[in-house]
Amino acid sequence: MEKSKISFSERKDFVTAEDYDFFLKIAEKKGIFFFLHLPLGEHLFHDKSASSNYAEHKNSWKAVVEHHVYEVQKFDNNKKKILDKCNFNISFRELIIKLKNKEISPDLCKKVFIFFLLNPFFSSLFAYKIIIKKIIQIYSSVKNMILFK
Repeated sequence: MEKSKISFSERKDFVTAEDYDFFLKIAEKKGIFFFLHLPLGEHLFHDKSASSNYAEHKNSWKAVVEHHVYEVQKFDNNKKKILDKCNFNISFRELIIKLKNKEISPDLCKKVFIFFLLNPFFSSLFAYKIIIKKIIQIYSSVKNMILFK
């Protein structure tokens, strides 16, 4: 890390997303990543942690993305297009979180509609997963009804 001049940023607007910035710096220097299926540490989640404030965490994440799109990356001159794609991914992640938390609102429905309209591949994949899950739930409940009759 020292040889490649990679370090953690202490920018105030990166708080809660410093690790994301750090990994992007490693990737920019052609670092190699491995996924280990082993716990190497612990993380305590609690209501008073900085990352538990989702709005602030999202702002930090967006600040990191904007910094890397406009000031670091040099592979594409159409920086707005890259930022739009990144923001779409952030919005999609937020949508999934809200769906999991059952926070359904008209605004959320609008985002889902736009997502399905603009991304037929992802929408068909998403719908496929929902349909398969529902079929499994129905099959399991019917199977249990038959077994317990």
